[in-house]
This record gives sequence, structure tokens and C-alpha cells, in this order.
Amino acid sequence: MNSRFLNLFLSILFLMIISLFSHGGCDIEFGSSGDNDGNNSDIETVQGTVTSIVPSSIPVEGTLVFVNNDTIFSDVLDSSGIFSIQGLFSGSSVRLDFSEQEGSDPFATEFLNIYRGATVDLGNIEIENGDVILDQIVTNFDATVIDNNCSGNSGTLEVQTLDNDPDVFVIVSITTTTDIEDGNGDPASCEDIIGEVFIRGILEVGNNVEAGRIELQ
Repeated sequence: MNSRFLNLFLSILFLMIISLFSHGGCDIEFGSSGDNDGNNSDIETVQGTVTSIVPSSIPVEGTLVFVNNDTIFSDVLDSSGIFSIQGLFSGSSVRLDFSEQEGSDPFATEFLNIYRGATVDLGNIEIENGDVILDQIVTNFDATVIDNNCSGNSGTLEVQTLDNDPDVFVIVSITTTTDIEDGNGDPASCEDIIGEVFIRGILEVGNNVEAGRIELQ
């Protein structure tokens, strides 16, 4: 009998504790809901290294870099001129500003084409009297192949980026130097490129990319 009463008492005590937390506005979680898959594919990244600024009266270290596309994201250059900015700022004319201090007018501006979920590497950047001088722009992004016009490991692909409103289509050039891998990491031919792909290449004028690497998903 004592054991039965003890179990009943412990059950009532447990229910009282649960009720106390619930009425106190505390959420109690038992285990994981499994809703968070950790997918950050919609996050864009723009990065680069400012190697010099003319006039020299503007120091590299401490210069502010802003990505402005409705919402402003920023970073501060360190002594090596490196910056990396992450956020939701995809678009066909994303503004990149360089300023001496917060609130001041930018002393240089560049407009970038950034696809949804892309990483854009500007490489070494020189700024001369307001002009942003870039050697090349390397972009990494996921896309869906719409049309394959490639044979003999050269040709073009028309792909659709992760943007859905409006749809963004990119012409991807493939040459004999383009690395192509299937979903297992094995070499593939350009005729095999269908469906979902990961593309790394040089961003050219307009929505044109010269592919250095393509991975089939």
C-alpha cells in the first residue's frame, strides 16, 4: 500500500510542476522537433580584399564596406583589407559602398550581380579616386539546368537560379578546362549535365558565367 501511495504522490507532484511552468509562460521541450534542417542556402556572401586606396589619405584599415539592397549589411576592413559580408541581398544591381566612417558619403561604389544563395569573391580590389577596379569576379551558386547546348565538353547551358520572383536565367559557358563532376564526385561529360547543379565560375557582363567547375547534385 505504501508503494502505491508513493507513486500516486509523485504523479501528482509531477503534474503540479508541469502546470506551474505552463502557466508561467515557459515552454518546455522534450527532445528535438526536427524542424531545423540547418539549410542556409538562401544566405548570400560577398567578400574581397582591398589592396590599395587612392588618395592615400584614406586608410585601408577601418574603412567601412556596406552592401545596400533595401537592407544594409556591413563589415570593417582590417589591416590586411579583407572583408566578408553575409545576408539576404541578392539582386541584379546590388550596391557595394566604401566609406571612411558610418554616416559619411561613400568615397567609392560598385554595383554587383548577386544570385540567390551565391558566394561572390571579388578578389583583390583597388580603389582609385572613386573607381573600384576589379580583376575578376568569381561566383558560386546553385541552379537548375533549363537547356543544355553542350557537346564535346564545350558549349553553353541555360540555367535558372534559386530566385523565383522574378525568375533569373544565366548563360553558363563550358570549355575543355571546365571541371565537371557527377553526384559521386566522378568525372562527367557536359552532355550529362541536367537537373540541379552547383556552379563556380567567373561572372561576366550581364547574366553570363564562364564555368570553372560544375557539380551535378
